[in-house]
Amino acid sequence: MNLWALTDLMRMIGERLSDRLSRPVGLGRYAELVDSFHIYGSYFKEFEGFLGTVEKRKFEDRVWETRFARSFFDEARRKIQGQS
Repeated sequence: MNLWALTDLMRMIGERLSDRLSRPVGLGRYAELVDSFHIYGSYFKEFEGFLGTVEKRKFEDRVWETRFARSFFDEARRKIQGQS
């Protein structure tokens, strides 16, 4: 949820700055370096070959942009708020 929380925080700050400055404030890029895959013993075999593939892929193939994930987070927000 770091991705959602921090990009949503960026959005909120941008909106407030836009209001205060009376002009649009665009958002920059958000990049997060994750150093833990939270691999648990029961899943290790499934994960074993994955690490070698990560460094071979281009950066663009290893990241998700906010627009890709927005629908997932919008749905999660509605569920958390008790909406369908």
